[in-house]
Amino acid sequence: LEACYRKIDEIVLCRVDATWHLSRAMKGARELRFPGAFTGRGGRHQLVPVGVHASRMRSVARDCLDAPERIVFLGNILEAHGLGVVIEALSILCREWPRLMLDIYGDGPDKNLVQAQVHSLALSDRVTFHGYIEADEVLEVELGRGGIAVAMYAPHLSTFSRFADPGKIKMYLGAGLPIVMTSIPPIAGDLDGDCAMISSYSSEACATAIRTLLSNPERYCQMRSRAFSVASGLEWETITLASLAQLSDASAVVPLGGVRGDDWPS
Repeated sequence: LEACYRKIDEIVLCRVDATWHLSRAMKGARELRFPGAFTGRGGRHQLVPVGVHASRMRSVARDCLDAPERIVFLGNILEAHGLGVVIEALSILCREWPRLMLDIYGDGPDKNLVQAQVHSLALSDRVTFHGYIEADEVLEVELGRGGIAVAMYAPHLSTFSRFADPGKIKMYLGAGLPIVMTSIPPIAGDLDGDCAMISSYSSEACATAIRTLLSNPERYCQMRSRAFSVASGLEWETITLASLAQLSDASAVVPLGGVRGDDWPS
């Protein structure tokens, strides 16, 4: 199956008018694997990151800048996404911060394992499983009520995340949430120390990073403000229009507003 995927990827890269890569790591990996698809086609390969509805999210995010005692996790519940490490970190911190809570938005094959871990650590009154929320508008409001976001990707399992641009990171930024994360996604280096704290993959390191934010309201507020600022430059409309404008064939660019389905070029 992977061989079929690689072949399709190669055919598409060689024949399309333009390719939008989510990250430099993704573009670099493809160029190493399929150098012929990049020969003489530099202008056809663009970096186009995942966007976010930043202004819409900021309008529903809470204005409260007190201690950020509500941790949020968004995404598939998989071992590779490190939720188990976050729950262990919560068990370390809960005595210091009696009101500390964890809200989990998403579902996945490892949900039962995570629920069993929560029960075994006697954290059932601190962890809420909200399940998968389909409506973005509802999810945006929920994230806007958060305090700290977590993205503890496991280094030994996160094969694809090393090349991707996770949408949940952009959602966290749109909600103005400082992020505690590992260095796996390419965007981590851009956010480190600005609106994210990069942690090693362990419950102790995760707890230390969260503790730093909980005990330093000034730094928390600065990172929160910076998260909003970074997200404002990642509006979906801004990213899409800028990327369309870079296409070498200007005649293929179609305005996004007021376009009916039958108006798109074939």
